[in-house]
Amino acid sequence: MPHGHICGYRLVQCKGSGRMNVDAQIKKGRKYDQVIEGAREVFMADGFEGASVDTIAKCAGVSKATLYSYFADKRLLFVEVACAECRRQAGE
Repeated sequence: MPHGHICGYRLVQCKGSGRMNVDAQIKKGRKYDQVIEGAREVFMADGFEGASVDTIAKCAGVSKATLYSYFADKRLLFVEVACAECRRQAGE
């Protein structure tokens, strides 16, 4: 399987899809979309460096514990937000 790296995470190509995904376990529970949307708003306003996990959690309307139950760190969350935004822009 072809692979590369983005933001320190290994990318792997999904069989048959041609897509590259971050090789990390991301739980997609009932508040996942809420976390992604809150993070998107904060990253768009403050950038990666300016965004804090506290602000993202507050904007998403979740606790920091909930946010960390989905994403191990801010970098992985950023990668997932960027991927979600690319999918949205592509009309998927």
